[in-house]
Amino acid sequence: MESALDVIFLTVVATVALVAVVLGANALRPVLQLRQRKSSRAAELSPGPCEIAGRVRAVGEPLRGFGGEPLAAALWRVSYSYRSGNKTHRTELAEPIVRGGPLEIVDSTGACGVGLHQVILVGPESRLTLMPDAFANLYPEVWAKIESQLLAKTISAVHVTETIVPHDAEGVVSGHAIPEDVLVPSGDYRGAKQRMRIVGTEETPMLLSGWPEPQTQRYLRGPSVLLFLHAFIVLAAAIGYWIARSAIHALG
Repeated sequence: MESALDVIFLTVVATVALVAVVLGANALRPVLQLRQRKSSRAAELSPGPCEIAGRVRAVGEPLRGFGGEPLAAALWRVSYSYRSGNKTHRTELAEPIVRGGPLEIVDSTGACGVGLHQVILVGPESRLTLMPDAFANLYPEVWAKIESQLLAKTISAVHVTETIVPHDAEGVVSGHAIPEDVLVPSGDYRGAKQRMRIVGTEETPMLLSGWPEPQTQRYLRGPSVLLFLHAFIVLAAAIGYWIARSAIHALG
């Protein structure tokens, strides 16, 4: 009976550790993407995987952050509190909301466009909690997404975690370059070349960071390190348990 319980215990432990390793490897993918791609300059881009470091700017009027600061782009994770009986519950919208218009990243050689489809956005974060009426007046398009989930619920507050890429901030874009329908001076006798645009795909989302590359890598490594550490602790505990049980049986 004890050996059967040991097998079940070790199977559960191995499964938990394996899940942690898989999640850690998945969290590490954006870091590996940055490391594997050689940094390019805007004027030298050609179709295919690419990475550019430069200043990320909104083309046209920037967004405004919670504090009124100009933003190139923002990602919102929205949740709302509601009461059911005597209890207060909190539900998060299924999909984060990416906000922003046309973008470009600019380096010393020129500029290229940046799309916001299929994007992983990282950068400084801030949080805001508003009463429903105030939120609906300020952000009606987001409120419409919440209302579609309401049914008979009465909302008491709306909570937003905003991840931002400040306008004209030093950042990084890593994705897939495609030609745009825009000609720019090429600097040689041919006179002009196509401007490129960086986008993401379902298989490889684009990474857009509001931080320089070293800080971006440190931030992205965090979750993967914690998950790998979790897997190591679980496996170490299982091995210690197995050694202790074996020693007890040997002495008995």
